[in-house]
Amino acid sequence: MPLDKQALLLLCQGRQEDKMILAKLYDQAVVSEKTGRVTFSDFIDPVRAKTFTDFVVRQKAAIEADAFGGTAGCERVLLAFYGQGQPRPAPEDYPLRTLKIKFPVKFCTPPGHREYLGSILGLGLDRSKIGDILIREDHALVFAHQDVADYIRINLERVGRVTVTVQEAQRPEGEGGQQNGKELRITVAAPRLDALLAAVYRLSRGEADALIEGGKAFVNWSPAVNGAKHVDEGDMVSLRGYGRFLVGPSAGQTRKGRTALQVTVYGK
Repeated sequence: MPLDKQALLLLCQGRQEDKMILAKLYDQAVVSEKTGRVTFSDFIDPVRAKTFTDFVVRQKAAIEADAFGGTAGCERVLLAFYGQGQPRPAPEDYPLRTLKIKFPVKFCTPPGHREYLGSILGLGLDRSKIGDILIREDHALVFAHQDVADYIRINLERVGRVTVTVQEAQRPEGEGGQQNGKELRITVAAPRLDALLAAVYRLSRGEADALIEGGKAFVNWSPAVNGAKHVDEGDMVSLRGYGRFLVGPSAGQTRKGRTALQVTVYGK
């Protein structure tokens, strides 16, 4: 069954940026469907990746969609589209490369994720060409689209105020995921989505509800439109424009009967 573009765009609920990204994914998937060739997307965030891959499954399309970001657990991924019955693309088939950005750890404060990303994008690159950035003790590993990897390697000389060197590296195995999260203890009347968003991002309950109703909140990368939704330990909650956080274990009840929770907060 061919993919229904109009049904896909209805999922965007009027959000123009989502329409542009999902329409581009649709075009790449259709090329694969018509030619039998494997096609790849640029890097996309986990919410849109899940939206599109779930859509392909529901449509019972004649293509498959797989995701890979450079190693296990990556959030930003490339999607691969290929016909049913074709071999699944291997990790080395994806158009990405791993760059190692090293800095003189003895002589400076290590840069953070924001500094790395800002310096790379400051070279004039689009965010869609950059995947996850894994921070290490004396370096960072960056997954970059092969179209821009050499450009970054040659031109990136500083991250923030720190002089760095860039070289190509082997793709790491069995690591990835969130980096440098900030631990935060919050208390809420109940572990509801609206209450957690208000507590983590210092919003009023009305502001949190408006963002949820506007389609900006997600739990485990799926849209969440009900502020009363119960959030469990291990859930990843994201709020477009603010960032995301991982819900940790409950720390019990306060004297006033509120629920105490440990969360790990990540940047935008």
